[in-house]
Amino acid sequence: MKNKALIIALILTLCAFSSCGKEKGSVSIADTAKSAETAAVTTAVTETTAVTEITTAEEKTESTTAEATAAAANDDNAEAGSEPADDKSAEEESFTGRWGLGRATIEITDKGEGEYRALIKWGGNGDSFSMWIYPLEPEDGKLVCKGKGTKTNYDVKEGETQLSETEEYTDGSAEFRLEGKQLVWDDLTGHCADGQLFDKELSY
Repeated sequence: MKNKALIIALILTLCAFSSCGKEKGSVSIADTAKSAETAAVTTAVTETTAVTEITTAEEKTESTTAEATAAAANDDNAEAGSEPADDKSAEEESFTGRWGLGRATIEITDKGEGEYRALIKWGGNGDSFSMWIYPLEPEDGKLVCKGKGTKTNYDVKEGETQLSETEEYTDGSAEFRLEGKQLVWDDLTGHCADGQLFDKELSY
């Protein structure tokens, strides 16, 4: 009877030990799985953060480089075009205005975009006069017309009160140059003012 009781107690003890081992083993596996999952998530977050930081840094670098390149290009363009344009404009501006010599007047105007016009009126007898019109372009410190100038004569015929208009030519050439503070008109077609100096009218 005692042996039977000992056997039963031994069986119960072994069962208890077996049950405890199984529970402890199952808990250990679950904890290990959770730990692995947490580690994987942490690694993924860390890698994503690192990639985001690198991308942001690269974008900032590219933006800064682009801005610096654009600023340098603007500076180069300004340096390349400013000084010559200012000098040229000041030189050509000296031609504009009204110039006079006796009964002759020359009016030079800036038409913009590098184009100028000279209108010359030279009085004759009574109400008669001649008029020249030259489209001009800058060239080697002068204002030049190449074959596009016109000359028109205006006269009052005997017995009439109105001016008659006669076109003399439409293919005239001329050059205008400065000598000190005076203007020289080189009429390359009719040579009507060779060597004569025109003074600028300050009241213009």
